[in-house]
Amino acid sequence: MLIDTSKHRTFKAFIEYYVKQYSAGQIANQLCDVMDGLSTPTHAGAAQWTIDAVRNMAEDRAFWKQDCVQVLSDIRSAALSYFERQRVDPSDDVLFDIVQAVVLDIAVKPRDEK
Repeated sequence: MLIDTSKHRTFKAFIEYYVKQYSAGQIANQLCDVMDGLSTPTHAGAAQWTIDAVRNMAEDRAFWKQDCVQVLSDIRSAALSYFERQRVDPSDDVLFDIVQAVVLDIAVKPRDEK
């Protein structure tokens, strides 16, 4: 997931590009690898909570039209809010893994824009 190639793209275009590059099976395997690599139950809980939160955001048509970099930042912020409530200070690597898990979850289960 390269931020530089995502600048000035909508989040929808970013996900569509990703889906064209990899099969659903490859994306699912990547998602499993990321989730399995999270080192603590708190990290896994944060990832699942963030995935669920973004699924709710994805119900809004405007979500898909937002700038990709902004959406990635919003996903990171959502994960941080989970950790703040748990009184945990996550590393940048953990936050990156959670953002990656969210993107992979969306890519493996494409949603219709409403």
